[in-house]
Amino acid sequence: MSRPDKMPYPAWSSSTRPAAKKVARNVAKPARKDAKKTSPKKVAKKVAQRPTAKKILRTTATAAGSHARDGILRLHRMPGYEVAGAVRDGIIPAEMQALIDQGYSRGDVVRVIGPRSTIERKLRDDVRLDPQESDRLARMVRVIGQAEQVFGNPDKARHWMQRPSSRLPGGESPLSLLDTDSGTQVVTERLMQIQYGIFA
Repeated sequence: MSRPDKMPYPAWSSSTRPAAKKVARNVAKPARKDAKKTSPKKVAKKVAQRPTAKKILRTTATAAGSHARDGILRLHRMPGYEVAGAVRDGIIPAEMQALIDQGYSRGDVVRVIGPRSTIERKLRDDVRLDPQESDRLARMVRVIGQAEQVFGNPDKARHWMQRPSSRLPGGESPLSLLDTDSGTQVVTERLMQIQYGIFA
């Protein structure tokens, strides 16, 4: 009985047979390439270039502040459910700084939102407001937005918000009354009277 033929191996000539050293080099090249990608020096460099939390917070604050230079703040344009979520999470100080940049008195804004030393520190260090402070800021932004709609002009609204009025309790300015719910209600009612020509 004849034996089946075996599959022939490729015939390597002495000129085409790969040298062992050459094969080893080709195998080692990808390994060296991968090693370069994950070298400790490169990893350390990437870590050093990675933005810190403070840088990220500043970038976010700058982006938010850019939306607040055209009258009504970005916060005022957000749907109610988004504002509620922002208040719970803590509003970034950029929204408060935007009010100041528009010309609102820094002292008055800070006083309405919370203790002066605390709020000044958060403004300086880009620290989010707590929920109570955020709620006061959201309330202030909402009333300012209402005033801008009534007067049709951010400058006129700002002038009215900061000017003492004999028609308000204690002859205070509307802005100074926004530190309480009852004071805010008085201001919004006064704006509605102006809007509809009642006791204007």
